Amino acid sequence: MPTRSTASLGKQRGSSVIELPVIALILMALVVFAVKIGHGLSLKTKLDQLAYSLTSVVASERLEFDLSGSAGIITPQIADALRVVAERHFHSGANSSSVEVGIQLEQLKQGSAGALYFSERAGASCQAQQKLTQLASLAPVGTVSGLNNGLRPDLFQVSVCLTSLPSLTGSVYPVFVRDFAERYYNSSAVLIGRQYD
Repeated sequence: MPTRSTASLGKQRGSSVIELPVIALILMALVVFAVKIGHGLSLKTKLDQLAYSLTSVVASERLEFDLSGSAGIITPQIADALRVVAERHFHSGANSSSVEVGIQLEQLKQGSAGALYFSERAGASCQAQQKLTQLASLAPVGTVSGLNNGLRPDLFQVSVCLTSLPSLTGSVYPVFVRDFAERYYNSSAVLIGRQYD
């Protein structure tokens, strides 16, 4: 019956002392990476929900405060008011004070004379991934005679962009990761207006 020598047991103990910290370091890196990915996905979901909510507010029926501006056309004040709402939404966390929010508000006003395009920006640089004029076919043609027969409602698009995300794109990450984050944290929502000319 073979017996293990003490030298063999000592080598095995030595290798486990080296392997354990390496495995622990790799596991810690995986946990940190998973937490960062989870935070990023959560932030993207909040961004998508906010873009839809802001678009819904702009496209809704006229309230006491005319959100569509004078003559139903968007104004820089509306874009700035949406930016303030978005900043409050993202600055509610502890470390989110360095996040910059940008808004692009677009309107395609479709009347009997044709379509007129309006665009307003507020805050950090923000560009919609697809211009609203390319989405003009989303506006349905009205079919109720005497009310909206042959008319198309206005289209509204709100794009919300987050920039300067140090928690996700710190100096440790390469430039291509930071560029990806700048494109990833850009959300747009399109809705038809609820009024016809």
